Amino acid sequence: MKNKTSLVILLIFVVLTIALTWPLLPNAASAVEDRNDALLNTWILTWDAHQLLTDPLHLFDANIFYPYGKTLAFSEIILPQALLALPLTLATGNPILGYNVALLASFVLSGLAGYLLVLRLSGSRWGGMAAGIVFAFNAYKMANIAQVQLLILQWLPLALLYLQRSLHTTAGRPISYRCHNLLLLVLFTCLQALSSFYYAVLSVVAMGLYLFASFLSQRSSISRAAILRTLLALAVAALLITPFVLPYMDVERQLGFRRSIAESEPFSASLAQYGQALPANLLYGRLTSHSAVVIGGYPLDSLFPGIITTILALAGLVAWRRRPDVWVFPLLLGGSAFLLSLGPTLLTAPAVPMDLPLPMP
Repeated sequence: MKNKTSLVILLIFVVLTIALTWPLLPNAASAVEDRNDALLNTWILTWDAHQLLTDPLHLFDANIFYPYGKTLAFSEIILPQALLALPLTLATGNPILGYNVALLASFVLSGLAGYLLVLRLSGSRWGGMAAGIVFAFNAYKMANIAQVQLLILQWLPLALLYLQRSLHTTAGRPISYRCHNLLLLVLFTCLQALSSFYYAVLSVVAMGLYLFASFLSQRSSISRAAILRTLLALAVAALLITPFVLPYMDVERQLGFRRSIAESEPFSASLAQYGQALPANLLYGRLTSHSAVVIGGYPLDSLFPGIITTILALAGLVAWRRRPDVWVFPLLLGGSAFLLSLGPTLLTAPAVPMDLPLPMP
């Protein structure tokens, strides 16, 4: 029964992905979402696949920007999705198809991962379904469908899931069960970092907040041995990721690839963006959408969470108010994410700053 339920939920996310990205599926072999980042990311996935099969030790020495070296580190490496697309790309000789399947899979896997995490934390399948749908198909993701590296967040909920399981393993469990949880914690942490180094940084924040929330709300149920095992697993993940980070550090040192705090300000979220839906939103688009502010060649993101999502989130906090083990982490994560999204200076609307510096750049 459990496997049947999981299959039904997976199929629901497949159907939603096809419907909400239509007509991408029937054009998956011949079209991408735009001629900028989508084509760049298609090349990255194809280069990764080529180099992994021919010369994996020189993965970063890509065939662009000669005579510079390590030029793959000029952008993301998106390695897990390259591995996902590899069999299809090899079988068909069509990198566009491989890229689009990896993109579509990110929505399905994000929904399933969000469902599994919330099911584990709350025990509610309906809550898990709602969370999975919001996590996979929120306005931010739909607005960034051309940037596959910004869609690939499915590994973080799974890393958090196995972080939770690793911390809260009871003493009576066999060693194989503990090792299984720790190995999957390492795996999903690495997969998320290698999918997007933007999200690697945010994953450190999310996982750190989960550890802090667990200490606040469940300290008595976590053994010292479990904490040490979990921290060791995270250290192993960091060591495995390090060889892929070093080329970025070399490029930053040699070519000065860095962003200042001032450069990040135009890309910061404004308060107005949280109340503005995408123009294509059937329910709220006409009412709340605005003339897009374009920075870096793309319009700034719509961050409108949706009225139903907001109501469900508040209802969840009320329903679980006596269960700090359920609500402390989401509240900490949501509050921290909102504050960090605002950047170094509070913006009331895009490109309209207030003279109010924020504590977290």
